[in-house]
Amino acid sequence: MSARLPELGGRLLQGTVDRLIVTSSDVLAVDFKSNTTVPSRAEDVPDGILRQMGAYAAMLSQIYPDRVINTAILWTKTATLMPLPPNIVRQALLSTTLP
Repeated sequence: MSARLPELGGRLLQGTVDRLIVTSSDVLAVDFKSNTTVPSRAEDVPDGILRQMGAYAAMLSQIYPDRVINTAILWTKTATLMPLPPNIVRQALLSTTLP
């Protein structure tokens, strides 16, 4: 998917979501990560991953404006799904430094 994000000054971003689950009221974007170290809390996820998920959430909100957008990471090392609070991924996206 690709979209221009007002949060990033209209910058065009592209990305591929590993698993997208769409219902009549919600969208869940899941990205698979194979990091060797798996954080125990969403707050400890590396900033780059949180920014990526924030960008996915922002792009999907343009595609599905009438649905609640959620993101999660599937850690392949532990086969665990970690939901990411929307405020954390949004804040990470907004902290992105533009060139």
